[in-house]
Amino acid sequence: MGFDKSFDMEWDSMVHSSGEALVTNNGKVNVNSKKAIAAAKLIMDMVNDGTALTFSSSAGITATKAALAGNSLVVTATASKKQQSGAWAFMKFLMSDKQTEK
Repeated sequence: MGFDKSFDMEWDSMVHSSGEALVTNNGKVNVNSKKAIAAAKLIMDMVNDGTALTFSSSAGITATKAALAGNSLVVTATASKKQQSGAWAFMKFLMSDKQTEK
């Protein structure tokens, strides 16, 4: 999995999927809520343990196993067969009618 070095879009999405927002409807900044901190910690843990890689442009995408931000999903030749299989399964899930109809 790959994150853009700023990973703000991923963080916002993770917080939103937990039922919260980084900025509430009344304009209150909510970046230090327990769920926002947990989402940021999960992203940093993934980067630190090598589960996810970071990149700063599409030129760096060859180092990632899959990119979740933007409009690109990739599987690289450097991924193991197990990683490639998992990435393909995840891409099929993301592109399934059930997911894209939401």
